[in-house]
Amino acid sequence: RLIAYRKDSAVYGKLDYWAKPSEILERRAGDCEDFAILKMTALLQAGVPAQSMSLVVLQDRKRKFFHAVLSVSTASGAFILDSLGNAVRRDSDLPDYVPLYSFSMDRAWIHGSKTGGAEMADIKGGVAAVAPGEGLEPDMVSAIVAPTRMGPR
Repeated sequence: RLIAYRKDSAVYGKLDYWAKPSEILERRAGDCEDFAILKMTALLQAGVPAQSMSLVVLQDRKRKFFHAVLSVSTASGAFILDSLGNAVRRDSDLPDYVPLYSFSMDRAWIHGSKTGGAEMADIKGGVAAVAPGEGLEPDMVSAIVAPTRMGPR
């Protein structure tokens, strides 16, 4: 990999830091939102319309950590570009990914769902405690990310 997966606390000495693409490339390291930022930047430069992309901060209910991914909307649906794997997947194929908030170049969204009661999101410390990627260890990332064969089989 050109960019190594490393927590913000290891790279910047802060619990959470949203780096500019130039900072990520200079340090050759970043966490999940840094990968999503780089992917968005590359796709913008390749001509993908900004309004088709959004960075999504989510809670992975299965693995119990906060995470960030890039979502790309097309006529065929929304697709997720995730630093935890090489496959591009439909958002509907990721039921354990529960979006908390997302934003694009010109707007932002807060996500939620009806729970049937006054139940709040199970985020200890509230939204201020959300630090995408801090729950992941580099060895977890390498264990999750397996090379994907590209091209015809």
